[in-house]
Amino acid sequence: MVNDIYPLYCPLRNFLRKQKLNESLLAIHSHIQFQQFHKPLPRYITGEPFGYRTISQFSDLLQFHLFPWELSLLCKEVLLNSERYGPTHSLLEWRYLAGANNKLKELENEITKQYSTKENVLLELFRISHRQFRWQRLPTMDAPARYWKIFGEQNLHTIIEKNVGLTMEEIIKIGMSLLGFFQDKIALFYPPRIKLPGITQEKLDKLLDHFCIDYEELKKKLAAEQQFNEKFAYTYSSLVAYPLILKEWNGKDAILCPIPRYLFERITDGIYYEICGVSGFDQAFGDAFQEYIGDVLKAVYKKGEIYPETQYGNNKRTVDWIIKDDTAVLFIECKTKRLTVGAKAALFDMTELETELGKLADSIVQVYKTIEDYKKDLYPQIRYDPAKPYFPIVVTLEDWFLYGDLIVNKLDEFIINRLKKTGLQEDLITANPYCVISAETFEMFVFIANIKSIKETLEEKVGDHDKKYWEIENYLRAKYPDLVKRTGCPFIPDLDRKIGAMLGPNTFK
Repeated sequence: MVNDIYPLYCPLRNFLRKQKLNESLLAIHSHIQFQQFHKPLPRYITGEPFGYRTISQFSDLLQFHLFPWELSLLCKEVLLNSERYGPTHSLLEWRYLAGANNKLKELENEITKQYSTKENVLLELFRISHRQFRWQRLPTMDAPARYWKIFGEQNLHTIIEKNVGLTMEEIIKIGMSLLGFFQDKIALFYPPRIKLPGITQEKLDKLLDHFCIDYEELKKKLAAEQQFNEKFAYTYSSLVAYPLILKEWNGKDAILCPIPRYLFERITDGIYYEICGVSGFDQAFGDAFQEYIGDVLKAVYKKGEIYPETQYGNNKRTVDWIIKDDTAVLFIECKTKRLTVGAKAALFDMTELETELGKLADSIVQVYKTIEDYKKDLYPQIRYDPAKPYFPIVVTLEDWFLYGDLIVNKLDEFIINRLKKTGLQEDLITANPYCVISAETFEMFVFIANIKSIKETLEEKVGDHDKKYWEIENYLRAKYPDLVKRTGCPFIPDLDRKIGAMLGPNTFK
């Protein structure tokens, strides 16, 4: 097997060396804003095919063969290879953008030919989902509302302020203001004049210390992260950690934001990486997420009863949350564990992915174990009802994209082995199937279950052999398309009010 695709990479590298750096970054910014935030395509973008400027849905991009995950990878390659002075072309012209993207596609096709096999084709689909699906979900205010509420928990808030030097409110205030500015512009001249209540230049600089990086330093990081093998398109990019770049623009020092979505994510879930190694973080984060799921239930679920975690017996604890209606009982365990970058990118060695799935299996088996106590009528807040089916659910903060035969069957295998070791019946996963669901999809599920019922909403997903392998969000969208359109984070109105009160016009100049 060829284990270095550098010679195949050279045509893309050489093509990008002929493109003007700043103008090409501007082109990528314009196309990503057009595709992700529905911003009109500027007039300086030229030569695009007929109909491109008028697309209104993500599916419309299929006919133009230009996708945001490709643009994000091209952005990294432009930063590495395009030059400040001398080149005669830029990606502002569609023919050069298409040329660069075609060379990228050709490279990825060659990588697929060399590394993909019949044995790893399902694993290839899994890692493609982690690369592409997030870009297919257009940015909304759901994530800021969700993470602001989670990180606003007192213990977690204290950790953030101590380690970042800013409160979560200040991070959101500055971050959303910057995001608003970069919606239509790629460059903010530095130092900017800031007009934001309660925000000084010193506080802005603290945020930039964490989110901004010098262009030359970023180039070194990106070059060190490159892998010329099957992981070429899947490696971690420091652009995610540093969405703001300090470099020259029109002869002046400026802060550039070529991909505003990265900034959007950095001020929400990306705060995690600032504090995840701090002492006390894991407990505080877990408690905050559990509290958040409870708040979602209290805000949305009115059809049945809600029971929080309770201690019983000899220092035992129930699951984090239980909801019950006339049709079923739902046992909910909340987990903040994230799937590692290595587990998402692996194509041959599944060791890291299997380790992560094993941790998830431990959580699921723990739910089955505590349900056994419920069946023995040991739960203090709810009596066992043999007439009602029960469903174990693990809610993860991030989406693991658990679908397809390979991943689901592997997780089943780990759960069965652990059930055996704990003395539980291995057929529990068929008699009372589990479900793993992200927080975002859980918000969708609770809204639907409040209108329908727990049993009706879940039983086809966990009971139908084929639908077992569907991603649960896709299942809900297919079964309840009209209801799904009405769902979302229930705390968006509160966040909108807070942001409206915090921000004013012309924040940065």
